[in-house]
Amino acid sequence: MDSDLESESLEQLYLAAVEKGDVPAVEYAMKHQHLINVNVKDSSGRNAMQIALAHGHIEILKILLLYKVQVSDALLRAVDLQFHKAVEILCEHSKRLLILLSYGARIDDPESDNYVDITAKHTLQHSLGTLQVYKALCSEAYITLTSVDPIDRAFELSDKLRAIGQRDTEFNDEYGNLEDQCQSFAADLLAQTRNSTETNTVLTYNPEQWKDAEKIDADTPHKAYMAVKYRQKKLWPMHTANSS
Repeated sequence: MDSDLESESLEQLYLAAVEKGDVPAVEYAMKHQHLINVNVKDSSGRNAMQIALAHGHIEILKILLLYKVQVSDALLRAVDLQFHKAVEILCEHSKRLLILLSYGARIDDPESDNYVDITAKHTLQHSLGTLQVYKALCSEAYITLTSVDPIDRAFELSDKLRAIGQRDTEFNDEYGNLEDQCQSFAADLLAQTRNSTETNTVLTYNPEQWKDAEKIDADTPHKAYMAVKYRQKKLWPMHTANSS
């Protein structure tokens, strides 16, 4: 319990440093990520990236990107705030990922046959390595840029992460956080729809079926079936809000 309280206190100090634009303190936090969750959110639901943007701290933004803190909707927020320098930096950051992807770079799923790990299975090193790979696979940017249907992919990942967390109990909390992240991402994507027509289009989109225009069924709620199959709890409030 004491260690949990200590981590929570350090995370509060970390977010406070981001808000103040305290570069040395944020750099220190980045170098000691084993002590805190650098993607922690404040009482308003903002992560460090969003707080840095809200307060115009460009140097803090650069540090967070350098240490791969969750980008989330930072680019959209920067545009909304008309924070031009931040938009440039975030676009440049995304471009580097696009360059790698254009050359065929992909992250293999640790559960797939293609995944190669030099460490022995059932060791702490292997488990830690697997967790880090899934953190990368769950990146909103990576899902968006590598998936035909990002919502379906987020569904699938969240379900897989739930199962892995139940299996690798020592990292159950970490996998639970990633599962929650994927579910929130899928719900956030649906929340971007502006009216019931767009919401219905997204909910009925089936990438396999829609390859053939003659087979499109605009009345079958594919996403609803997928959400039930993969036990998505966060999708329905967004659907309800946008269907009115």
